[in-house]
Amino acid sequence: MEKPAHRSLTAFLFGIPISFLGGLIGLGGAEFRLPVLGGIFKIEIKQAIPLNLLISFFTLITAVMIRLIKQTPFPSADQIPAVIGLITGAVTAAFWGPKILKHAPASRLRQAVLVLLVSAGILMLAHGFLKEPETGLVHLEGLSLFLSALPFGLLIGLFSSLLGVAGGELLIPTLVFIFGLPIKQAGAGTMLVSIPTVLVALLRYWRLGAFFNRENIRQSALPMAFGSILGAILGALLVNITPAASLYLALGCILIYSSVKVFGEK
Repeated sequence: MEKPAHRSLTAFLFGIPISFLGGLIGLGGAEFRLPVLGGIFKIEIKQAIPLNLLISFFTLITAVMIRLIKQTPFPSADQIPAVIGLITGAVTAAFWGPKILKHAPASRLRQAVLVLLVSAGILMLAHGFLKEPETGLVHLEGLSLFLSALPFGLLIGLFSSLLGVAGGELLIPTLVFIFGLPIKQAGAGTMLVSIPTVLVALLRYWRLGAFFNRENIRQSALPMAFGSILGAILGALLVNITPAASLYLALGCILIYSSVKVFGEK
């Protein structure tokens, strides 16, 4: 049996590079952390999902604070209605996601996780090969822009709470390709949407008793959260000088491989 101290150290060390990559791009890192929780630490998927969200919350808060200190670009005033629309839809959907998870078959859930993570990897590869569009598909402003973002937020929020991810792997392409935000502003906007979405999902999981296993929290989640905070700080500090294309290519390959390896097994 693995010793608790060794397990905690392993969790801490895994948290650093995962959240470094997440903080660098604008993700909570959950897409890379979920295969670790489920594959290496053998935590059952329905327990790994709320733990993953908890660690993502600390990662996102840390990365946003560092980005504010470093004055990394955030969405401009005319782009804020889209961000608010995404937040409204995502938070609404996140409220119901944990209840759906409670009754979802584990095998179907693993399949959904696999599809989501592979899709995220493909999207990241696309980011590496394709140039950013000069404009988005939606050319609206004010209330119309807010309303157009709502359905995207609903869908992303459901995925976020249901599968234990912050939703950044879907939010970044949405902000870039649908609403026309530059990639670094999209990363910051993604964090602004993800934080309240994850918080609502966490509160729902808490009320549903998802954090009953104190051993998993003490030996895995908390050490990984501390490592994630450190990694998020490093990633956010380097966001302005790191070439995005090569990073997306690497992340896409890693994500597809790790998700198929862990969640593709029967």
